Amino acid sequence: PRLVNSNVLLTGLAQCGGCGAPMQRQTGKGGKYQYYRCSSKLREGACSGHAGTGLSAATLDSVVLDRLSDHLLTAERVQAIVAEVAANRAAGEDQAVHSLGQLHAQRDKTTKKLANLINALAEGIVDATETFKATLKATEADSERLGQLIESQKRILDSQLKAISLDQAAELADKLRAKLLKSAPSLQKRIIRSFVSKVVVTAEEIVIIGAKSDLAEVITGTR
Repeated sequence: PRLVNSNVLLTGLAQCGGCGAPMQRQTGKGGKYQYYRCSSKLREGACSGHAGTGLSAATLDSVVLDRLSDHLLTAERVQAIVAEVAANRAAGEDQAVHSLGQLHAQRDKTTKKLANLINALAEGIVDATETFKATLKATEADSERLGQLIESQKRILDSQLKAISLDQAAELADKLRAKLLKSAPSLQKRIIRSFVSKVVVTAEEIVIIGAKSDLAEVITGTR
């Protein structure tokens, strides 16, 4: 058998439930059959978790797509998840606004310090020593860093989620489900990775793991 280094659906997501190693897609019998197998077992001959799980690639891909489309991307689940994430973020909005105010105050202070340094140099109060240059450079870096933090915090506040109706949830879920099921494997993979962080595979079960906030953002288009 040989390992297939193609853009397969669950590359980077499928994980052996025994040892935690990534699962790799493998072909056998001239490419007729394809499997996901524990990469640790393939490399070293054994799985440290004594599992070394292997599963038909078609079966694992189908199970993941079916679970996502039939059990996650439903109007009720999507509405509930978006509402939960929106409520959690709204609860932290006051703190986010306070943090933004603190960042603005820090940048104003840094901007004033930078202006004072430049004016002092221009008026001959200080010389352009290596120490002065280092201080100036560090202050400029602080100003740039604070600016980036402010923009990041603004984006977080601007992209606050709002709860959606059941009809809206149904429409959004239908659109994402159709795209997930009808797209080429490369796009299917990108869609899955946008809200699924890993798929843990054991002989007894397949566990799909991801953050609710990621799905809420993908569904509502706020990402």
